[in-house]
This record gives sequence, structure tokens and C-alpha cells, in this order.
Amino acid sequence: MTRNHPVMYSMIAIAIVVCSLFTGCETDDTVTQIALESAERQAQQSRDTTELQKQVAAGSKELVASDAASREHFSQLHREVQQERQELAGQWNRLEAERQSVASSRRHESLALSATRGMGIVVVVTLALYFAGLLLVHAHTSEPSTESLELLITDITSDSPQLLPKPTNTPLLTAKQEDSK
Repeated sequence: MTRNHPVMYSMIAIAIVVCSLFTGCETDDTVTQIALESAERQAQQSRDTTELQKQVAAGSKELVASDAASREHFSQLHREVQQERQELAGQWNRLEAERQSVASSRRHESLALSATRGMGIVVVVTLALYFAGLLLVHAHTSEPSTESLELLITDITSDSPQLLPKPTNTPLLTAKQEDSK
């Protein structure tokens, strides 16, 4: 028996007292007194041990309950963090979609501006070639009238032309306009 059990000690003490009474030993009051005191101490230790075991059991229950509560709290925090991550991922996806939309819009604006500028250049070149062709055809078919040539030269060189659009000295697109778009 490796366990120290208080009830067993009490039983041994009582057995010693009973044996000493039946075996014919002297009935000395001191031996009886010591045996009774020993039995009383063993009984008190037994009660103390029982009380201590109750306290340990209650403490263990509190510890288990506290551990369960902390695990539940941790699980709740983990769920909240996961939810926040999902919300942040959604916001990031919306932001990325908006960024791509703005980039696409800028590309389209740039293409439209380039196309408009190209079309303008094509129209100007076409008109210039058309007038040059008219002049060449008219020069071979008949003598050009000096009045029409003078009118055309005057119109090209004047500040306010009547036949051609007014020349502009300002660029169509400046660096500041490109940065703002």
C-alpha cells in the first residue's frame, strides 16, 4: 500500500487499542490515552484531507470552466478576425476593380484624343492635296487666272482667311492637360 490513507491509520490505531485490551497487557491509562489521541489525530487528518480534496475538486472545476470560457473567447476572436479579413479582401477587390476601370478610361480617352488628332491631320492633308490637285489640273487644262491665284495666296497668308480655317498658334494638348487627365 503506497497510498497514505487516513481511514486506514484510524483503523490500525483502533485495532491496536482493542488488541491491547484483549491480550492481557496492562491497561495503562497513558497507553490508552496515547492510542485515543492518535486515533483522534488520524480522524482530524482524515477530515482535513477530505476537505482539501473537496477544495481541490472545486478548484479543478473552476479551472476547467475558466479554460473552456477562454477557449470560447479565443474562438470568437478568431471568427471576428476571419470576418474582418474577408471584409478587407472584398474592399481590396472593389478598389482594384475601380483602379482598373480608371486605367481603362484613361486609355480610352488617350486613344480617342490620338484618333481625333490623327483625323484632323488627315483632313488637313487631304484638303491640302485636294487644293494642290485642283491647281495642277486647272494649270494643265487652262491658264490659271491670276485673280484666283492671288485670291488663294492672299487667303493662305492672311491672318483671317476666308477660304481656309484660321490657323492656330496654340498647341492642341499641353503638358498640364495631359497630367490632369
